[in-house]
Amino acid sequence: MKIVIVEDELVAIRNLRNILQQIAPHTHVVAELESVEEAISWFRTNPANSFDLVLSDIQLSDGLSFDIYEQVEIAAPIIFITAFDEYALRAFRANGIDYLLKPIQPAELAKALDKVQSRNQPVVTQLQLADIQRIIAQSAAPASYRQSFVAYKKEKIIPIPVERIAYFYIDNQQVYAMLTDHDKAPISETMDEIEKQLNPDLFFRANRQTLICRRAIVEAETHFSNRLVVKVTPPAPEKIYISKERASVFRKWIAR
Repeated sequence: MKIVIVEDELVAIRNLRNILQQIAPHTHVVAELESVEEAISWFRTNPANSFDLVLSDIQLSDGLSFDIYEQVEIAAPIIFITAFDEYALRAFRANGIDYLLKPIQPAELAKALDKVQSRNQPVVTQLQLADIQRIIAQSAAPASYRQSFVAYKKEKIIPIPVERIAYFYIDNQQVYAMLTDHDKAPISETMDEIEKQLNPDLFFRANRQTLICRRAIVEAETHFSNRLVVKVTPPAPEKIYISKERASVFRKWIAR
């Protein structure tokens, strides 16, 4: 199977190549396209039979990859790679288009490849693209996010405005909110529940243990194996690591 990768992050491309080599050594990557402009040019100058599948990130450096498929008709199946949330992904499910959610897991990619090989995958139509873009736009529209949390200390119920929270972290299976004044407060909700209620433009899930506010970030530094170490204020009890798979998502988020 001949595969075209549309992705603007070199780390993500290497990761895809490594996973493909591991789960499908018979596949061959014929092109790596890093922008909308480059992809349009390549697809227009290469015949349809020169590739069998496209693995396409959605967010590229010069726009959304949908712009490519609106301008160039692709007969091969497309598997989208996305960091969008579950609401946007409803569009993919509704339209029968496959997707991989970052960070990509080998088992999920293997399952997607099996689907492509076992049946004729539907071609992405203009109507499908329009529907997907509409739902993504709706999911990105201003929403009503959580404005405060409650901490319980002995007999006291203490309201904590989100503006006072630098980050959330887990210690001994208990979630805490670290406040900007260096105090901390136990929160009764799970990290997953908290993440869903916060503005994703302001808070980033660094890993399973930590959810950080943009305002608290001092700097991020590349660490061993292309991971990132994020420095925050107030200082975190332990180093905050972002995996190499999530690092590209973080870079795009912090640059907004």
